[in-house]
Amino acid sequence: MHTERRQIEQSLRKRLENSHAAYRRVWEAGPSRGAVMCPQQQRLIDEVQRHLLRIAELSRATAEAVAHRNENLVRELDKQVELAMGEKERALGALRQHRDDHGC
Repeated sequence: MHTERRQIEQSLRKRLENSHAAYRRVWEAGPSRGAVMCPQQQRLIDEVQRHLLRIAELSRATAEAVAHRNENLVRELDKQVELAMGEKERALGALRQHRDDHGC
């Protein structure tokens, strides 16, 4: 069971690293349609993206744990997904508030 959990965690780490690399390539391409963002907005967008990528990876790992009938790991990952969703909602709220306050 520990080996299976370790394999799933390694798979999750590798996918997260790959997702971050893909995100960096998109980010480096810059904003579309000539939009200019203030540094604070860029930081908030980056934070939201990071949370969304984390949720996607945790969800994939949860699906793998479900497929392998590893209920303990499913419960643990499900808690992590819930926490990540809360973090994403707070980050998205901060981004919306920033855009409302500053018009950017």
